[in-house]
Amino acid sequence: MSIKEILRILFAVLTGSLLYIVLILIPIIGPLITGLIAGWIAKSKPRIGFFIGVISGIIGFLFLIFIAFPTWNLNLNFFVWWIFLIWNLIAFLFTGVGAILGSMMSTTADFFSKFDRSERRKKEDIYVHEPETPIFVVCPNCGMSNPEDKGYCSSCGTPLRRG
Repeated sequence: MSIKEILRILFAVLTGSLLYIVLILIPIIGPLITGLIAGWIAKSKPRIGFFIGVISGIIGFLFLIFIAFPTWNLNLNFFVWWIFLIWNLIAFLFTGVGAILGSMMSTTADFFSKFDRSERRKKEDIYVHEPETPIFVVCPNCGMSNPEDKGYCSSCGTPLRRG
């Protein structure tokens, strides 16, 4: 991987984790949107996109727990913490699925850019002059092929007919 790809992935994880903090409050669609944007930014394979989505969700969750809402300030009972934990575990999965979709959409956009008319026109300009294929004439006597400009067969010397 190049440094550019690594920085793009790190930026995608950072962006995804910041979006996760805000969009976790919207059930199912919030984590999907978070993963979709993180996967789109990463422009990687879907497998890597899944891990980008899950990691950005985990980092966003840790930010929520330790920075935004520290546990020592919240007096929640055990049942509420389990609901909060299960909610976020399911959100990690949806963030990963969204990142898969985002990665697939970014590679699909790159795939369709290959069919852009301006790119096709540039390729056509390169290959305008094709080499001419040589034309051969078959000798009626021996069956040997000879170049068109020859008047006699190079094998048996028979005059070649034209036309």
